[in-house]
Amino acid sequence: MKPVILTTIRKKPYRIKFMEYTYVCVKPNFDIVEKFGGLPVVASIVKSPEEAERLVASCDGLLVTGGDDVDPSSYGEEKKDYCDACYKDMDDADIYLIKAALKLKKPVFGICRGIQIINVALGGTLYQDLAIDTGTTIKHPDYTLERVGEGHDINIIAGTPMAKLFDGAEKIRVNSCHHQGIKELGNGLKAMAKADDGLVEALYLDSDENWIRAYQEHPEFWLDSPDSEKMFMEFINECSK
Repeated sequence: MKPVILTTIRKKPYRIKFMEYTYVCVKPNFDIVEKFGGLPVVASIVKSPEEAERLVASCDGLLVTGGDDVDPSSYGEEKKDYCDACYKDMDDADIYLIKAALKLKKPVFGICRGIQIINVALGGTLYQDLAIDTGTTIKHPDYTLERVGEGHDINIIAGTPMAKLFDGAEKIRVNSCHHQGIKELGNGLKAMAKADDGLVEALYLDSDENWIRAYQEHPEFWLDSPDSEKMFMEFINECSK
């Protein structure tokens, strides 16, 4: 039986004639879950921990997808001018779902914004803009995603779950389309990989009770990549348990 994967959605307000649209789900998120044996379903915009627990209880795992910037108020900071569009209700909904998944011991997998909001949900903080806040010379907001070679390398930390997943490899190539990133790691979270500038590019929860893996890249955009397959198959297999 296919594991049911609850997939977060994003707010993209727009109107076509008399039809008003607010929320969207990104097709590659569904495609990659289906390709590797999961059954994706769309999460609603939950407004309380109780709603989140009821929804998460009906699934086998939670996929926290990419999207807009996390509102700095969600991690106790004021929004700077260089922080892009934020939707606090989306932050709250994601955090409710992540905490519900932890409470109910359901696997959690994060992508791009997903790694950031997971970090915030567990008490961590973010850089509102990497270039301005850190002075990095790595082009993290690189939106040319046609080929793997257009990204940058990340360094896998020995002894982490990612090192085991990638058979001891020291580096892999990733795409990169984010201008924010992790500043301080949340409670229990540990880095699995970092960019050459020190930015956390992958993390896991150091716990025997809960399973979290999250990546700053977008593996769902490279559907046929062996690296994407490893990441998603690990998640789907964990959900199947």
